[in-house]
Amino acid sequence: MTSSDYEYVKNILTKGSIKSPCLELGVEQKGMNFKTLMQNSGIKYFGTVLPAILQRAGRHVTSQHSLES
Repeated sequence: MTSSDYEYVKNILTKGSIKSPCLELGVEQKGMNFKTLMQNSGIKYFGTVLPAILQRAGRHVTSQHSLES
């Protein structure tokens, strides 16, 4: 996430466009995540990473960019 992404989400959060609960995908990506911003706004926050989602869907992750069914 870039600082522009953060400002965009902060803006729509202020306008009430994000409701609780909120799931953020890709929380282990480099850079910031929205956890503190959401929690400070009273939003119940959950985060996950892509490999966890894919494994639950029955996909095997062989690398960050390569998937096997």
